Amino acid sequence: MHLALKIFLWIAGSIAGLVALVAIVGLFLPREHRVSRSLKLAKTQPDAVWAVITDHGRDPSWRSDVAATVRLADIKGHAVWQDQFKNGQQMSYETTESIPNEKLVRLIVDSGGPFGGTWTYQLQPEGTGTRITITEDGWVSNPIFKTIGKFVIGYNATLEGYLKNLATKAGEDAKPEII
Repeated sequence: MHLALKIFLWIAGSIAGLVALVAIVGLFLPREHRVSRSLKLAKTQPDAVWAVITDHGRDPSWRSDVAATVRLADIKGHAVWQDQFKNGQQMSYETTESIPNEKLVRLIVDSGGPFGGTWTYQLQPEGTGTRITITEDGWVSNPIFKTIGKFVIGYNATLEGYLKNLATKAGEDAKPEII
């Protein structure tokens, strides 16, 4: 066998072995996960935070990962928005619960995907500002995606990015906290 073919087979086998290992690890991870992050905005009142997080049409103006948003048809009288991300992905969310200035629950409604779940936003007055806590109750069905989500990207990455963007929108230098 030629040396080039041996090297190619060795590299291909190594890649296949790595993918298999990642998949095997994912088979042992739970399908569901829960992660929460909190952000204290010292100068921004709950009504102002509420106005920002519920005005989905303006998300592209402050969320660094969103290129556009599109209002879709309601589901059972609930508002549905689709985020079109800068990386080309799209995801649709139904607002399943909305208590102004206090609580917002959004459910991923795209069917057939490898993941899904809800984000629950809770707002509480704190001092002269607001504490916003977002909890992701998610699930991932694909074992490779579970491993990457858990150990490479982190289930918390999207929450933290959202909260950092929100702090910037509010003109504050606040950092998300683990709770």
